[in-house]
This record gives sequence, C-alpha cells and structure tokens, in this order.
Amino acid sequence: MGLALGYLDDHWMRVREEAKRQGAVLSYHRISEVTLEIPGSKTGDPNSIVLLTEYRNLDAFSGREKLFASIQERLPSSTPGVIPIKRDGLYNTVETRVFLDQPAEANATQFKLLAKQ
Repeated sequence: MGLALGYLDDHWMRVREEAKRQGAVLSYHRISEVTLEIPGSKTGDPNSIVLLTEYRNLDAFSGREKLFASIQERLPSSTPGVIPIKRDGLYNTVETRVFLDQPAEANATQFKLLAKQ
C-alpha cells in the first residue's frame, strides 16, 4: 500500500497539480479507505484507494488524456529524494465512474452518473 501511495504521489498527483495550475482541473483527491469496526460489523477495505478528479467543464474532461500526457512529458521523470517505482503490480483499477454536476435547484448540488466501467 505504501509503494502504491508513493507512486500516486509522484505521478498521478503531480500531473493533476499541474493541470489544476493550468485551469483544466478544479480539484483532485486521493482518498484511502479505512476500516470501520463497530460491534457486530466490519466495513471498508484499508487497501482501497479512491482517486477523484473534478474538471473545469466537459471539454476539460474530454481532453484530459492528451493534457495529462503532455504534462507527463514535461515534468521531471521523478521527484528528488523519491525512489523511482514502476506502476506494474502496485494496484489495479477496479471501477471507474463519471459524474456530471447537475444542480437540482438553486444552491443545491446533485450529481448525475454518466458512465460506469
């Protein structure tokens, strides 16, 4: 888990930080799930990571792969002081979901699920 988090810090988060600086990404989060234990129940997976990216608009979302690839080419190959790690075998993508912010009424936020893989 530690190696996967280190890899995401050095790659996924660096690319999104630059995309945020350029205005294509509004926010991004790497969330580690925790195990919730209450009497008679145990939920969650401490080895699960949720990666969340909020894009400026649908065009920014549609052009994300091209933008991320160009950013990755320009960034230094690794962060100083971080041991370079290859992604192979660190983690697998289990599920992908795409949501669209669709306000239901004034001052309210509602998300519409557009795609699930």
